[in-house]
Amino acid sequence: MSILKKFKLYVEDNWNKCDVVAILLFVAGVSCRMATDTYEAGRTVLAIDFMVFTLRLIHIFAIHKQLGPKIIIVERMMKDVFFFLFFLSVWLIAYGVATQALLHPNDPRIDWVFRRALYRPYLHIFGQIPLEEIDAARFPEINCTNDSEEIIMGLRPPCPNVYANWLVILLLVIFLLVTNVLLLNLLIAMFRMATDTYEAGRTVLAIDFMVFTLRLIHIFAIHKQLGPKIIIVERMMKDVFFFLFFLSVWLIAYGVATQALLHPNDPRIDWVFRRALYRPYLHIFGQIPLEEIDGKLQ
Repeated sequence: MSILKKFKLYVEDNWNKCDVVAILLFVAGVSCRMATDTYEAGRTVLAIDFMVFTLRLIHIFAIHKQLGPKIIIVERMMKDVFFFLFFLSVWLIAYGVATQALLHPNDPRIDWVFRRALYRPYLHIFGQIPLEEIDAARFPEINCTNDSEEIIMGLRPPCPNVYANWLVILLLVIFLLVTNVLLLNLLIAMFRMATDTYEAGRTVLAIDFMVFTLRLIHIFAIHKQLGPKIIIVERMMKDVFFFLFFLSVWLIAYGVATQALLHPNDPRIDWVFRRALYRPYLHIFGQIPLEEIDGKLQ
């Protein structure tokens, strides 16, 4: 077999691609840390690299009889997520650019234009809707300006446009209706279809294996320890363990990365664990302190 064919076979495995990305990020991060000018950039690259290495640990449990099939399901679901993200991104950009043009047509700051056009609509999906920035009836009385120079220098914030504010509210209602009802239900249906397809295929393929093994295994060896009425508890515990495993891996990866990016010089061990483990757990329940994460709001 030629080297080119071996390379193609190696690249076909997604976990091998993950290894290559992790190694390249590690080399890039260490190289940046060796220079003074790129020292902080190296920390950023290594923080992302830690997330990749942590998620790579999922492959270790691929041989487990319970976790292995579910990992395959998750991998197949990721392909379906791509099509969902395509529809979501198109709708999110359409809504974000329209509201940005209606509310802040005179803001020359490029970073804030992208923030309001992409970042804020994404937060709307999860219920974080700052009505005091959207609804003209709730606009606070602030000393604002339409002068581009004062806005760029940061002397005063830009004045929101109140013309056709009713259209902004209408777009918000339609956006939430489409994303939270239509698109999210579409994603759930896609996941359900992928799970049912895999379960049906696995059942057909496992028939021969079950026929041969049932002849060799004693009847008491295949009986469950719990009774038929209580066995649902055991199945639920396995599903809960699978969910907590993936959740913990993702929380640790995200928490350590954000801790390294936001507070790299904090020597307090208790606060390091608090920000790396406890704060990401609170984010799941909507407690997101943007003033501690978003540098623009500090």
